[in-house]
Amino acid sequence: MPVQVTEVGRRPAGIIAEDHPLVQAAQQARREVGLPEARYSASSTDANAFIAAGIPAICIGLTDGRNQHHPTEAIAVQPIGIGVAALRQLLGNLTQS
Repeated sequence: MPVQVTEVGRRPAGIIAEDHPLVQAAQQARREVGLPEARYSASSTDANAFIAAGIPAICIGLTDGRNQHHPTEAIAVQPIGIGVAALRQLLGNLTQS
């Protein structure tokens, strides 16, 4: 069976330093709402466009999920509230700096 692959975009993974103030502020916000520190890793997200332009950026996950980009993709609904609380805390902390 012949297969043809057409590249429709290229979005390489991006990362900023783990000790960057934005990363540290996000981890602090999570602690302040009672969440453990987030996993730190390079990833392909919309933040990459900013990182490529020299603008520090991170991806904030509001909940857990599974099977991303698959027909059986799903998210956990219950943790969304605490995820939003962490995001609000981060934004509040950043605006007070």
